[in-house]
Amino acid sequence: MKVTSNLLSQMTHSNSHQPLPPVSVLMPVYNTREDWLNEAIESILAQTHSDFELVIVDDCSNAETQATLSNWASKDSRIRVIRNEQNLGIAAGLNRGLAACQHPLVARMDADDIAHPTRLEKQVLFLMDHPNVDILGSNIVVFGHLNGPKAYPEHDETIKKDLLLASQLSHPAVLYKRDKILAIGGYSTDTLYAEDYDLWAKAALKGLTLYNLQEALLNYRTHAGRKDYERQQHLSAFQIRMYYIREYFGIETTLTPESSTREVLTFFKHLSQKSEGKIPTRLLQRIKRRLLKETIKSRTLQLLFKVLIAVKAL
Repeated sequence: MKVTSNLLSQMTHSNSHQPLPPVSVLMPVYNTREDWLNEAIESILAQTHSDFELVIVDDCSNAETQATLSNWASKDSRIRVIRNEQNLGIAAGLNRGLAACQHPLVARMDADDIAHPTRLEKQVLFLMDHPNVDILGSNIVVFGHLNGPKAYPEHDETIKKDLLLASQLSHPAVLYKRDKILAIGGYSTDTLYAEDYDLWAKAALKGLTLYNLQEALLNYRTHAGRKDYERQQHLSAFQIRMYYIREYFGIETTLTPESSTREVLTFFKHLSQKSEGKIPTRLLQRIKRRLLKETIKSRTLQLLFKVLIAVKAL
């Protein structure tokens, strides 16, 4: 079902006599630039649905970030800051924050993004009208290093198929049911910088229902010059993708990011046989191109790394 402004109006009307349930907003923070952090917090405090707690997990940030968070917490009683005594990483921090959230509905938020004022209201209203949905995302507007709107597939069936390619929900734009996320084990600490993709894959395989509102409810900040981060995220995403393909189709695979083109094509031939009638041919071909592209990229990077080591040794 496509959510239009008319539908949202009907949703508001149908729930006009019911108070909106409270929300826990979960935001991890680590040494975030002060102006970006202020913008993110201000965007939550400006929400039209004001019955929320903002649970901020400070992953052992520097003194400046700690002071900024303490200042905000002293101004608004809805803000709770949980500080890690050592840097645990985003996944472990999210698990700690998730355990501390007091409400059944949890909205993710990043410390450098900007939520649209009606984000929480529209997402909560949708879940009230569609209680079968467990994880609810939305479209986003990308800004910063890259700019422009970004749309995601709407319906559960399409999302689950497209997860064979990549993550299909914007993590800081989701609202999910806390008990359902805890029931599938929360966030994995073994998938560095791709904990969201791993969570959606687990949720899909466990039968949770996913949905994306076809409206941008978040401005998502992008950054340049994060090569190490992007490389590790690429490796983690490859592992998750192969796990999801294996479980989705019931097919064994030993592919790694360094697998040869021949190995990828052999696997794909087997995959084509196992997936017949389960997914569209166009999606199958996209999976093939993605696997070929990523393995070629990984082997090239590995070769460059070896060359750099050799040059330094001279």
